[in-house]
Amino acid sequence: MAGSTHHRVSRVSSLLRDVLGELIVRELRDPRVQGVTVTDVEISSDLGDAKVYVTGVAEAGRRDALRGLDNASGFLRREIGRRVQLRTLPQLRFYFDESMDYGARIDAALREIGLSGAGPARIETDEPATTGDASTDDD
Repeated sequence: MAGSTHHRVSRVSSLLRDVLGELIVRELRDPRVQGVTVTDVEISSDLGDAKVYVTGVAEAGRRDALRGLDNASGFLRREIGRRVQLRTLPQLRFYFDESMDYGARIDAALREIGLSGAGPARIETDEPATTGDASTDDD
């Protein structure tokens, strides 16, 4: 039973991510939320609470964007109820997705030490490089 519950929560999370993404882009007119993209939705096992992670806003406007989304949460819940058949509509809580910033910092650090975009790290040796062909001409 636990496996089916997890599968349902995963399906509902994915569905809410898609529906919320569409609603935010097409229905909200609040300038504070322009450019916001829903990256993930984590929903509780009882489907009563949903953490909605967003990105796409400059650091200076993040607080305002989250306020705009919080102000629109009633409208968003109502529209979700019209589009998705759920017994309970989850409470929506909005958070800025820090993973994009974290990835950018890691990329910058790798560029700084010269590893970004270089593919796998190479270890320099005094031995000549091999082509991977194990056959020899010692016949």
